Amino acid sequence: MKSNSVRSLLGLVVFMCAIMVTSVSIAHEGHGVPGSVPPAPHGGKLKEAKGGKAELFYEVTYKGSDLKIYPLRITDQGVFEAVAPKELSKVTVKAENPKTKKTETLTTTSTDESFDTKYTAKGTSRFFVHVSSTYRNESKNAKIQVEKN
Repeated sequence: MKSNSVRSLLGLVVFMCAIMVTSVSIAHEGHGVPGSVPPAPHGGKLKEAKGGKAELFYEVTYKGSDLKIYPLRITDQGVFEAVAPKELSKVTVKAENPKTKKTETLTTTSTDESFDTKYTAKGTSRFFVHVSSTYRNESKNAKIQVEKN
């Protein structure tokens, strides 16, 4: 009788340890958990930039042929705030047609809150926008899938 209760207690301890380890690994950074990233402020597609430790997101909107890329960061309050385009350097924007695999470098102009350009997606209902930049002395890049309206 005593060994059954010891086995039950041991099983409970192992179960509790497994839950704690899983909780810690899921809670790390939090951006991979659905609902942990706030909604895109301009209604576009969001992607976290890779590279380095500084957190940076790009939001892409596409209406007609107008393509806008908004650099963003998450505040301590858990909402997005704009990163001024002048805080980024060496910005390169490319559009990729997934059907033809052709990539086109786009010329952008910067506003107070975004990088703007024109692009016409020919022969496809979606395309990829590749954004690379330097932010806080770190190379950043992202690949964002965009659907035509």
